[in-house]
Amino acid sequence: MKRTLCIESLFFLFKFSIYLFIYFNSPPQGREGHYRRGGYLFVAITLSQLYNSETRTLTNKATARRNKLSAVLPGTWWGSNLEPLVYEASALPLHHYRINFGCKAEKATTDEEATYFVAITLSQLYNSETRTLTNKAAAQRNELSAVLPGTRWGSNSEPLVYEASALPLHHYRIILTISNMVFHKAPAIPIYNYLLQHKTPKFKLVTYQGLVIGITYLSYMSYHAAKRPFSVVKGELNPNCTITAVNNTCTAWRPFSNPTETQDLFGLLDCAFLLTYALAMFVSGYIAEHTNLRIYLSLGMFFTGIFTSLFGLGFFLKIHSLYFFFLIQILTGIAQSTGWPCVVEAVGLWFPEGKRGLIMGIWNTHISVGNIVGTALAAPFVEYNWGLSFVVPGCLIAGIGILVFLFLVPDPREVNMTNLEDTAYSEEEMLLEKENFKGGSNDHPIGIWKALWIPGVVEYSMCLFFAKLVSYTFLFWLPFYIGSISIKGKVYSKSQAADWATLFDVGGAIGGVVAGALNDLSGKPGLVNFLFLVCAAPCLLLLQIYGSTSLSTFIGYLMITGFFVNGPYALITTAVSASLGAHPCLHGNTKAMAVVTSIIDATGSLGAAVGPLLAGVISSKTNSWVFVFYMLILADVLAALFLSRQLFCEIKAICSRRNKSPINSNQLVINEN
Repeated sequence: MKRTLCIESLFFLFKFSIYLFIYFNSPPQGREGHYRRGGYLFVAITLSQLYNSETRTLTNKATARRNKLSAVLPGTWWGSNLEPLVYEASALPLHHYRINFGCKAEKATTDEEATYFVAITLSQLYNSETRTLTNKAAAQRNELSAVLPGTRWGSNSEPLVYEASALPLHHYRIILTISNMVFHKAPAIPIYNYLLQHKTPKFKLVTYQGLVIGITYLSYMSYHAAKRPFSVVKGELNPNCTITAVNNTCTAWRPFSNPTETQDLFGLLDCAFLLTYALAMFVSGYIAEHTNLRIYLSLGMFFTGIFTSLFGLGFFLKIHSLYFFFLIQILTGIAQSTGWPCVVEAVGLWFPEGKRGLIMGIWNTHISVGNIVGTALAAPFVEYNWGLSFVVPGCLIAGIGILVFLFLVPDPREVNMTNLEDTAYSEEEMLLEKENFKGGSNDHPIGIWKALWIPGVVEYSMCLFFAKLVSYTFLFWLPFYIGSISIKGKVYSKSQAADWATLFDVGGAIGGVVAGALNDLSGKPGLVNFLFLVCAAPCLLLLQIYGSTSLSTFIGYLMITGFFVNGPYALITTAVSASLGAHPCLHGNTKAMAVVTSIIDATGSLGAAVGPLLAGVISSKTNSWVFVFYMLILADVLAALFLSRQLFCEIKAICSRRNKSPINSNQLVINEN
């Protein structure tokens, strides 16, 4: 009774902490909102007439104006959007004051002329007793009036002070974006600023990119290390029976002491974790878009460490209730879902589109490295104290969560930087996709339904459903499978089986890097994924037929299978997800990446929940692993089929590109005659 009460209390505290976190970190909605201490309001103005489209550089007039604004407005940062046009953005420190913002469009005498007004209310610059501007406000207003053309001033009815800048449009287009993003900066940013104060912008950009890659790598490596212990411990929890005519005993950990039900129970526990993980992932991406990524990620890592360790405490507290382990798996799945949307969006914001494939392919090795680290941490304790197999990885992820909280900078705007190397889609591609998408406006989080309209999201989600089904079946059952079969007449121990299982992850890490590099070289992710999936099916068949003939043959086929199985899984969950999150139909909206990533990975996680469950049921009912491999081969084939439309479009684009040049040359010959 006491244990049940403790479990319910922990669950209530977890939900309550998530509720408080969302409440205090969600951006304010509407025209008026209360902004918390340390936040920033960004006002972005796109000036197409100040951009040279041929040389893709600022005109002299734009450069001069930008320099003047940088001297007047604190924290100004600059960059280009996806069209490409020029952003002029100012960051104003909020402290604990309230800032109201609004946009007003007025028609001029002709339709070709209009004026946009950006209004920023600065309550701290207004003397409420005398209802006049303070000296500081008056001085700042005069400075801005000298820089911004057509500036006008006035007060509203609250009364507060409006500082509004008016820019003549004439026949040019001006896009005005007001982003109400609130940044809670990392504690280490002052240290970064001090160390990098005399460095060039390029050096600063590379330094921050390296920090983000390194910290997010460690972060998700620890997530996967925390997933691994249960698959390693299965062999110890599984009954070790000695049955004779006079003795029939099984030494196992209850409730896994019934040999006929053990694999079914393992499958149910895997399904409880993965199904909860998948369902929570749909919500997690939406929450990540509306909260601070650094805080949300570190909080998720902390709770993941707690719940992973609680599973191991079942050994020390002698807990034999199936409901306890079932509940811990559910809570761990919820906590684990916080990681992937956060790390993918952080990396996607810091790296340009054209380099994501190789970079994310290398970066995505954290999945395989995490599996290896998790096995290395869990295997030494499995045969004499399996509780430590969970506690040690749990402490690891909680410790790295503290590192994330202190040092991660998930968004370039937190340090007044933008990715200067961003090369996105062309304006023609944007126009082609415009009619196919019912999406959100710039810099506003989009909903799940709108994200599903992005071309390619549904196809890659279903492909990942079956690809992740295969990958996670190996993740959760491979050590158990190796320990249950005879390889050239020899059965290996539980710790040895766990060690051999890491070779699958070694092959998977190499496959992820190669898939990312091929994606960058070809620019055809559908074709790359299709080829990997087609090659994975025969490798699975060869592993099942010839894997038991010798240890060297088994290792070779295992690594090759890992190469082709994990390649598409790694590419879709990283580079492809980030690319779809910055799709041209979003028109420069940077707030969609976490939602798109969570949809794709959550759909894949549903497959990951089904795969281990089916593997446990099939192997238990048939008393054989042959039909499990047939199921995995079928899943790989279905994953490839879901990419048929993407593959057709990419092959059609390649053929049309090759046929375009001869047609043009023939036309030239005709014109000459």
